[in-house]
Amino acid sequence: MIRTILCPVTGGREDEGVLLTAFRVARQFGAHVDVLFARLSAADTVPVIGEGLSSSVIDQILEAAERDWRQRWQAARSAFDKVRAGFGAGEHDTPPGPGTLSTAWRERVGREDLVVRHMTALSDLVVLRHEADSEEDVQLSMTAEAALLQGGRPVLVVPGIPPQHVGGSIAIAWNGRPQCARAVSGAMPFLKEAQAVHVLTAPTHRTDGNVADELVDYLAWHGIEAQAHRVEPGVAPVGAALLGTAAELGADLLVMGGYGHSRFREMVLGGVTRFVMTNAGLPVLMAH
Repeated sequence: MIRTILCPVTGGREDEGVLLTAFRVARQFGAHVDVLFARLSAADTVPVIGEGLSSSVIDQILEAAERDWRQRWQAARSAFDKVRAGFGAGEHDTPPGPGTLSTAWRERVGREDLVVRHMTALSDLVVLRHEADSEEDVQLSMTAEAALLQGGRPVLVVPGIPPQHVGGSIAIAWNGRPQCARAVSGAMPFLKEAQAVHVLTAPTHRTDGNVADELVDYLAWHGIEAQAHRVEPGVAPVGAALLGTAAELGADLLVMGGYGHSRFREMVLGGVTRFVMTNAGLPVLMAH
């Protein structure tokens, strides 16, 4: 059951598309959207820039940073107000009643990934924009990894062009591992309403091709009819093969496990997870 959705915004041009997707999902399930704007405090900024600089230079840098944050806040708030008004969603800090689409604007001081990791614990779903295949937005990468690998809740990664609908036709990338099982569990609200469900398995030395049939049988116990498909990557990356097959089947949502590990206190996503998060043209629901 999806009742609370966390949607971080940054004041970037992608905010409106991410908000549109979050609100469309919320309308579908009668849920609440917490729209989060996180910013660094001056105390967090000074240690980064302060060493070796005079107090006057530091003051100038802090003033410039404050102007940037104000501009980002105004852009993010403007996108929020526009989307909220378009959906007719009321702002509520307490539940307005079951099945009611509602929202709240949340401001927090702190690094976005740390704030998101904390707030994810009390959210049923986190909605994030997909990562570009570049190093331009390090904070986005950190936020995505914190939400996916540390948050303990499913994450919906939204492509650059927001979809009109999420979950009409669903593809599940399945290998039988716990991460995939948790992703399927998190996607159950979508799966129960889907018109078509496809289970995709790419046989490897670690994955038996028959595990897709096992998931089909499991879903049948939940009243969900699904079809199994074997994906043969060939020379292409597994992530590319999964995305290509999902597109061929007309899926508007891909469900998959998110893989990663901790290395020197830095969360690092696995190859297939990273590829899908940076290249998907459809929403991807992941869990770790």
